[in-house]
Parts: sequence; structure tokens; C-alpha cells
Amino acid sequence: MDTDNTGLAQIRCIQINLQHSKSATNNLMKVTDTEETDIIFAQEPYIYQNRPVGFGRSYRVFSAGTGKRRTAIIIRNDNIDAILLYKTSDEDTVVLELTYSNLRLYAICMYFDIKEQIDSNLNKLNGILKILQGGKALIAADTNARSKTWHDHFTNSRGKKVEEFIAASHLHIINGHSASNTFCNTRGVSNSDLTIVSTNLLKRVLDWEISEEESLADHNYIKFKIETETRYNNTNTDKLKNTKFYIREDKLHLFDNKLVQEMQKFDTGARNAIGTEALDIYITNAITKGNDIERHIDIIEDIIIKSCRRTFGRYKITKNKKKENSVPWWNTHLTVMRKEVNAKRRLFQRTVNDIVLRERRKEKYKEVKRE
Repeated sequence: MDTDNTGLAQIRCIQINLQHSKSATNNLMKVTDTEETDIIFAQEPYIYQNRPVGFGRSYRVFSAGTGKRRTAIIIRNDNIDAILLYKTSDEDTVVLELTYSNLRLYAICMYFDIKEQIDSNLNKLNGILKILQGGKALIAADTNARSKTWHDHFTNSRGKKVEEFIAASHLHIINGHSASNTFCNTRGVSNSDLTIVSTNLLKRVLDWEISEEESLADHNYIKFKIETETRYNNTNTDKLKNTKFYIREDKLHLFDNKLVQEMQKFDTGARNAIGTEALDIYITNAITKGNDIERHIDIIEDIIIKSCRRTFGRYKITKNKKKENSVPWWNTHLTVMRKEVNAKRRLFQRTVNDIVLRERRKEKYKEVKRE
């Protein structure tokens, strides 16, 4: 367990495909002992009699199934409570319910066999997510799928299917651009190992990186941290929960001026920027190159709210006046279907360069829309 400069506890994680290697497992143990890693997500662990072995006695090893087990989650920190969800776990999938302090999340480790149709893996994951019912989820998977979306050199058919699934499921890929690749051997390099999270966990996963340390396997270590508490207590949302602004077109120019004035209070560098273009460039660089993006988001949000207050009129939404449903036959199932249609539409509209893929996605969008 680690803490950041604000004193918040962080769970240290490593993700790695060990390729059933004993030497790679031994090397991993040294790394985790040195770095005091809390959780290991392992694909293709070293096994004996179909069970993962090679981990210290103090480590809790979770795997499932009666055949050759190709996934495991290993917990090193005794303060993390872990429960294996047997009904959703098998040889290629491990699902744990983890609890530490006030954080509860579902940790999922998966291996997508390249010899199998990827649709079966995605259908399995979809079933797991439905069972979790919107709980915080982190998925560490060797997908054997390639896509430029996660900074690979090209996109293959498996990668396109993973892209579509992630978009439709409202998940987020944590993988960032890196000088290293998650997989590297004499045949080439790729980025098939993915770290994926649900929206309600997105802000808690930090410092994702592909390590340059030797893993003694063709796959490189992926390291990241999970914050056990939300970093900031942003009260702006609560303050404006029952407030709306009258947005008038004749006041938009005034809003622009107020926004620039507030943006100049961002910091000393912003105050010294001459002109709106220079100010925009400065703030963009400050956010993208800074180490505290959450704080910057809160500052920008506060600036926008202040500018609105200085420009537009406001009115309160009365709580005791419950608005009647204008469409009485609408239900939760239809809401889910609408979200799926919107996701398919966005995916189709964003496909510009590949005409064949665009038409295929257009047909899928139309098909879902007809339903």
C-alpha cells in the first residue's frame, strides 16, 4: 500500500502475462517484494497440476476451473479482503470482489485465446458486467487483439470487435501512449494487454505505465495504482444541483469576456499570457503536461460556473414539484436500448477513413435501431 502527497492510500498493481514461465514467476516475486505490490493480475501463470504455483506462502492466489488455469489474481496485502466469485470465474477468467477501507471494486483478470473466436470472450465479459450491476470494475486482460485505439501499430478484426464492445459497454481503456509495448519478441511488438475500467472507477486509476524492467517473458510489466478514496471533494455539483442558468444568445459575447477574465486567474503564467490564443495554449499545456489533472479539472469547472454566475440569470428547481412522466410507457429496458443505439450511432459516425468498416457499423446501427 502506498500513499500520495495528499495522504490518500493507493493500491499498487502489476499486470503481466507470465507465459507459464518459472523464471518469469521468480523474477516477478522479486519485483513485487521490492516494490511492495498489493495485487498481481497474471495471465498464463506458471502452473503445476493445472494450478498456479511459484508464489510465496504469504500470497493469496485466486484461480478457478478444473482444467489448465490461464489466469490468476494474487493478493499480497493482507488488509485487502477478497472473495472469489465462482459462478463468473473459470480457467481463463477470475473475478474477485475486493474491499479495502471505503472502496469496494470487482477485479477481473482474463485471457483471450487467439485460437478462439473473440466473440465468446466478449459475451462472457458482458455477462459478468450484467451480474455486477454497475459496480466498480477493473479488467486486466490479454486480449490478443490489436488496435490503434490503444496505441498499437494497426487495427485487426479482433481489435475492431473489442473497440465496439468497449464503446457499447461504456468502458474506458487506461492504456496510454508509451515508448514501450506490452508485448515484444523477435517476431515483433504489439499492445494486446489492456487495462479497462468502468466509468465509476476511472478517476481512481492512476500512474498507468509500461515498465522498462526485465520481466523474463515476452510481455512487459504493466503498473498502475488505485486510489482508495476520491481525490477531491468537489462541491460544485452539489451547489448547482437544483440551479439552472438562463442562457441568452445576446449575452454569449459577454460570457466569453468573463470566461477569459476568470481564466487569467488560473495561475501566474495565465495572467502573463497576452491574448486569448496564447492563454488557451498556456492552459492546455499546463493541464496536459501537469501531474495533477484532477485539480485542474476542478479549477476549470469552478471558472465556468463563476463566469455563468457573472453573466446569466439563475432560477431554482423546486424539489416538491415532481414532473409527470410525459411518456408513461417508457421503462428501464427502453433506456438501456436507447443507450445501445446511441453507442452504435457514435461508432458509425466516427468511422470515416475505412468505407467497408463504416458500412458494416452503419448496418449494425440500423439493426439495433429497428429493434
